[in-house]
Amino acid sequence: MKKIVISLDFDVTLLGSKDNKALNFYNKYKDKFEFIILTRRYDDYHVHFPSNKDLYQYLEENNLDKSKVFFQNFEYKYKWLKDSTVVVHIDDDSYEIDLINNFTNTYAISCFHENLEKAIL
Repeated sequence: MKKIVISLDFDVTLLGSKDNKALNFYNKYKDKFEFIILTRRYDDYHVHFPSNKDLYQYLEENNLDKSKVFFQNFEYKYKWLKDSTVVVHIDDDSYEIDLINNFTNTYAISCFHENLEKAIL
């Protein structure tokens, strides 16, 4: 049976969150769902963002699969999500969340949601 796909934003949602609800959700459900990271960052080869060392270090420290990172090169995420199989996206950016909820079939939710787990499940 194919797992439901959930995407996580990286900056703030994973990297900068104080209580890290998104990472806690990932750790609790990583065997139940398929998780990917969807970031607006440039990939490693772009002149304006020459390094993602912090991202790769974070992934390694938290046992996250770097092959499941999708760089959007500063395009809005809804453009990628509209043709994806992602069911839920967790993000910190309310504008990004609104775009995703209005233009895709993906349910986007804030990483700051009071009860993230209950809202998703």
